[in-house]
Amino acid sequence: MNTRKEIEFAGILPLRPIDAVVLNQESTTLQHLADIICRQGVLLLLCFALIGAGAWAYLRFTPDQYSADIRFLIKSDSSVPQLSPTAVVYPKGVDDAQIATEVEILSSWELLADVSRAAGLIKQKAGESDATAIAKAVDGLRRRMTTTPGVRSDTIAVSYRGRTPQEPLKVLQALNGKYLDRHLEMRRMPGGEE
Repeated sequence: MNTRKEIEFAGILPLRPIDAVVLNQESTTLQHLADIICRQGVLLLLCFALIGAGAWAYLRFTPDQYSADIRFLIKSDSSVPQLSPTAVVYPKGVDDAQIATEVEILSSWELLADVSRAAGLIKQKAGESDATAIAKAVDGLRRRMTTTPGVRSDTIAVSYRGRTPQEPLKVLQALNGKYLDRHLEMRRMPGGEE
């Protein structure tokens, strides 16, 4: 009959001294961790290499994006105090309906078409009509532009993401000019002199 040492030497029955595990638990845990890392070293190295290659590919092939922001301060239409029989009523700030109206003006198709023309975003392909090129430019402008009303404030924030550093600047400058023109056009009193 084989003795216990012969079986252990042959690799049939690996034995660990139980006393060492109970008495020195911390070093055994670190030793187990080192054993796992050594046994699975190739797999861990492969995982790190794949994660690194994925991060490199993402950074390499993702196009650069540049962003710019602009804020519009919305002024209340009525700035003159109203007289009532009991007291003078001062106008409150801008209400949500006025902010929503200004956001709609900023997001309107006509305004964005004018901005696309002014910023040079319209790229017409051969055989493509003007209306189709303008519609594509406005669609691209809407995808890259975000309009956010301020929370408890009289501002509207507009941001634009572009592929070159100059593109967001040109688009937001054109938006600023065309928005002010459109705003003045809509607020002009009928029958007034220009």
